Amino acid sequence: MSAGKTSLSSLLGFSYLEPVTPQDRSLRLLRNLIYLYAIVWLLEGGLRRWVFPQLADPLLLIRDPLVLLIYLVAIGKNKFPFNGFVIFCWVMTFLSFGMAMAFGHGNILVALYGVRTMALHIPLIFLMPRVFDLRHVQFMARWMLIFTVPMAALLTIQFLSPPTAWVNKGVGGIGTAGFFGAMGKLRAPGTFSFVTGPALFFAFSTSAWFTILYRRRRLGLGMLLAGGAIALACPVSISRSLLLGCAIVFLVGLIGLSRSGKNQMALAIRLTIAMVILGVGLSFSKTFKEGTAAFADRWQTSATQGGGATNAVVFRFLDDIISPIQIGFEAPLFGYGIGIGSNFGAKLLLGRFGFIAGEGEFERMVYENGLILGWSFLMWRILIVIYLVRAAWKSFKESNPVPMVILASSALPLAMGQWSQPTSLGFACFVSGLVLAATRVPVVRVKSAPVSYRPATTTSELSA
Repeated sequence: MSAGKTSLSSLLGFSYLEPVTPQDRSLRLLRNLIYLYAIVWLLEGGLRRWVFPQLADPLLLIRDPLVLLIYLVAIGKNKFPFNGFVIFCWVMTFLSFGMAMAFGHGNILVALYGVRTMALHIPLIFLMPRVFDLRHVQFMARWMLIFTVPMAALLTIQFLSPPTAWVNKGVGGIGTAGFFGAMGKLRAPGTFSFVTGPALFFAFSTSAWFTILYRRRRLGLGMLLAGGAIALACPVSISRSLLLGCAIVFLVGLIGLSRSGKNQMALAIRLTIAMVILGVGLSFSKTFKEGTAAFADRWQTSATQGGGATNAVVFRFLDDIISPIQIGFEAPLFGYGIGIGSNFGAKLLLGRFGFIAGEGEFERMVYENGLILGWSFLMWRILIVIYLVRAAWKSFKESNPVPMVILASSALPLAMGQWSQPTSLGFACFVSGLVLAATRVPVVRVKSAPVSYRPATTTSELSA
């Protein structure tokens, strides 16, 4: 940045330029395409609802050609990750496609949609640490926090507006995008198509907040604004998933303070004081009070109908894990066919949107692929999470808590997220890629030489 010029990020206390070493320049196109992937993920719901509602169905797959272009460039740069995780996924998906056509629904379009769900975006997880490192993760975290403020403002407007308002238009400009929450208020979707998007976004924003805190070690104006935006989004979203996701990341983020360098106690004290001041300030807001009341009402209603708070959260989580066992013995040996459990598959096969195979992801995978392949896919996803946990834990022990706090926002979407829903799939792959990228800590920054990395962390980058 030249002298005399001030950017929005520097005004908010987020000043940080993307690295421009010779090694970085050679991969700039590839990284820019991945940045574009993140931007499209954030805005594709708005395109389908407000800008191009007549193209809502094609825009559902808007990131697919982009990720294919990313892979094409990566192959040209010798950066594509031909590793065990990717190859296993492709082999299993090929078998699932064949069984869907031979023994399942037999609809090639539905089967192809299932293929893109299971195999197309997965390599991105292992490609990103080949072109990103901790510097790039911090760079993205800053811009994510800048976007957090208008996202929270939009959620607030949607919360305060009637279901028929323009900001609450549904996909294709039809109906409303928000589901009923409580007290006549909707669970606002923000710029996304459905309420799942904000829950994922603000959990990641919380991890981005700690990512910047670990590096800056002080709370500037931008950090306070972003923190206030996250705190406001929790009640006005009326989303239990959003609140629980942010809470989990926040707890992991606090633990990360113990590994973020010197003066952890002073940083923890400043953080506590800032939280108290922020809480007192928000308590005077009428919107915050309305959101808190609506959230409390929805929580109470769901807890009462579900047999208490424990049933509403814990038992529901356990049911998502246990139900595939029952489904596995009820479904055909080779399943009903890949893709049938998605909304897209239901639309093509039945003429209406819905969850033919249930809402749980484990349930869907076994229903589609049968007992053997279904459980093989489940174990494959869990093994990826275990791999990320090991890489993040190794960095944590080396005083780099960033991978662990980012993993706190992506572990559940990666293991159990509804991948048939493009927003969840994109988030799981992209943010999991950031986890691995954040384990790569540069230790040499010489303009005339490539960047090197700490030997203990280079194993986190999967080799071909």
